[in-house]
Amino acid sequence: MRPFAIAGIVLAVLGAFIVFRGLSYGSQRNVMRVGDLQVSAEEQRAIPTWVGGVGIVGGVLLAAGGLRRRRGA
Repeated sequence: MRPFAIAGIVLAVLGAFIVFRGLSYGSQRNVMRVGDLQVSAEEQRAIPTWVGGVGIVGGVLLAAGGLRRRRGA
C-alpha cells in the first residue's frame, strides 16, 4: 500500500473513534504554591466531535488520493 493511503486509513479510524466513543486528555496545572506546600488541579478536557468528523473526511480523501493510480504510467 502507498503511504498516503495508510495515513488516510489511520486518520479516518481515529476520527471515527473520536466521533463514536469520544476522546479526552488531561492537563495538570499548579493552582497555588506556598513554600513547600503545593496545590495542583487536574482537568479532563474532551476533544470536540467536529474534530473527529474532519478527521474522517480528511482520512477518506487522503486514502482515496493515495489509492488512485495514475493513467498512462
